[in-house]
Amino acid sequence: MRPVHKAILFLNTFGNGILSPVFSLILLARGCDFITLPLVMGVYSATVILCEVPTGVFADLFGRRRTFLLSCLLYGGSMVMLLLAHSVWLLLPGIVIYGLGRAFASGSLDALFVEDAVARLGEERLSAVAGQLSLYQSVGLTLGSLAGGILPLMGDYSLHLVLRLILLAAPGLMCLFLVQERRGSERGRRPSLTGHLRACGGLLRTRPTLWGLLLCFLTVGGLLALVETFWQPVFLETAEESLRPLLGVVSAMGFGAVTAGNLITQRLRIEPGKAEWRAYFTMRVIVVLATLFFALRLGLPGFLVGYALIYLFIGGTDVLEQTLINRLSPDSQRASLLSVGSLTFQLGGLIANGIAAATVAALSFSGIFCTGAGILLAGTAGAALLLWRQSGRERTDGAKTGTGS
Repeated sequence: MRPVHKAILFLNTFGNGILSPVFSLILLARGCDFITLPLVMGVYSATVILCEVPTGVFADLFGRRRTFLLSCLLYGGSMVMLLLAHSVWLLLPGIVIYGLGRAFASGSLDALFVEDAVARLGEERLSAVAGQLSLYQSVGLTLGSLAGGILPLMGDYSLHLVLRLILLAAPGLMCLFLVQERRGSERGRRPSLTGHLRACGGLLRTRPTLWGLLLCFLTVGGLLALVETFWQPVFLETAEESLRPLLGVVSAMGFGAVTAGNLITQRLRIEPGKAEWRAYFTMRVIVVLATLFFALRLGLPGFLVGYALIYLFIGGTDVLEQTLINRLSPDSQRASLLSVGSLTFQLGGLIANGIAAATVAALSFSGIFCTGAGILLAGTAGAALLLWRQSGRERTDGAKTGTGS
């Protein structure tokens, strides 16, 4: 990738990382309780779900660069509204705009930078480019989380929102003045909205393996929604009060584990095809086991080990997910399909947060995390079954073709 692309990815995710270690605590401090917290997060997920595909189509038709710039404006507006909120009802408009900004941001930078890199370096470099995307995002989130953990020592959570607002300007201005979007012949024709959606639907029909990948996105979204919603209050329950400023370190450890998993997976140089899918499913099963260990609540050491293992193998699966979905997506529908992937991820989060809101009073935090592990295991088994059936059909069709010839 170009240096300016790496810088934009880093700065954008650094700003996101600042909020990461305290976002649930910000919502709790501004009017939420443990029942309304997953509901508010569910409103965020629902907003992303409703807007994800239309914004992906917008990016394909009108440009990834414009789409990202619009997301920066929406994110900025949401930070202002969250700063002014002091009850659940006042939080909701800010969360809706935050989700809308997330929908416009989803897939826009990834598709923009992937297309540029593949056009310059060739399709065979796709896996390396996908790894670089995940790596720079993970490093930005890690360092941003460390900064976000230090900020509570300097004031209340408002400082996080103000700094995030300021940091939106840097990647936005860099993208505005330093990034040129590649306009290929397919993009230049700009098909109609209905034609574009028809083409994406046709792609899903002709490539059934995409459905298995989307099922994986759905279930990992459910698991991570539960972990991200509740790990901060669980940490505050587990750790002594003197250790509470380590929230940022824990969040950074998670992102650092994602980075490590990313690098290790890239170094494995897994062969395209069935080997990629086998590695992907194996890592997801390990995430299930790590989540069950995390749910045991074995004091602070158990919390840290379980949390790190979850994100270590999430980092590995992320590289494979990026590689698989980009390989299955033509340029003209790439942003739309990335948005469909993000949509299913958010849908999983919405479903999981709905379950949590209904059961958190009856279940312990451990029960909530076990539920997330079960969701992920079911999705992995379902996706593996879909892939196995598709492989069986291909073998049968091949045998028929051979017999007919």
